[in-house]
Amino acid sequence: MSFGLQGPGLGMLNPGADLSSSQFLFAVTDGSGNVIVNTSAGGNCLGVIQNAPTSGNPVSLWRAGSVSKVKAGGAIPFVSGGTPVKSDGSGQAVAQGGSGVILGYALEAASGSGVLIAVALGQ
Repeated sequence: MSFGLQGPGLGMLNPGADLSSSQFLFAVTDGSGNVIVNTSAGGNCLGVIQNAPTSGNPVSLWRAGSVSKVKAGGAIPFVSGGTPVKSDGSGQAVAQGGSGVILGYALEAASGSGVLIAVALGQ
């Protein structure tokens, strides 16, 4: 990854579960306002989890206006200007492909699932 990552955060929020294996995944809030990994493929998200908190420890999120690492859910090609990405049902970035909410633009290609890529968050 050749990008200096930065951006506005939402501060430290409460987790709705153990998120220790959820770093760099898209997140939403549950009915109680706690942060959880997004499980709605193509849905809107609050931001990207920046740390790996265990249950009860605060979650750091980056939101629109940030350039964040995001874990890819599959191969994502790079196109000039950035490839539109959305969340899959596991909170990972996948190519938007014409349906679902565009959450940002991949600034580099992903060769497959689990690869960390830089994404300009835009939602």
